[in-house]
Amino acid sequence: MLFLTFLYALSVLAMGAMGLAAAGSPEEARSLATPGFFFGGATLLCAFFALREPRHGLAGASFLAFLAASSSIPAIAALASRSQAAWGNPPFMITTATFGLSLLYLAGAVHAWQKYRRKPRNE
Repeated sequence: MLFLTFLYALSVLAMGAMGLAAAGSPEEARSLATPGFFFGGATLLCAFFALREPRHGLAGASFLAFLAASSSIPAIAALASRSQAAWGNPPFMITTATFGLSLLYLAGAVHAWQKYRRKPRNE
């Protein structure tokens, strides 16, 4: 799960870099790049923390992935309502990719948690 956390963090950071490259103005850069840099950077910090304290670091990374996914939903809905939901549109592409990556990470986290809970403990 730790490898997946680092991979997710770097992927979301890459989404932020893509948003920065696709922006035409500072306002666009703020709305396209900030979520990727914030969630990717914070998750990367949680991944480094998980090297020392796996349980708490991975829980923090999972919570950040949940926040990234839930904050992407209104942006995707707004773009869809303005008929800008096309893969050629960078804001839609970046937001949807961040949403998808976050859901995949959350699915992996839930699977790892369930696997841990099923494991018999020595008492």
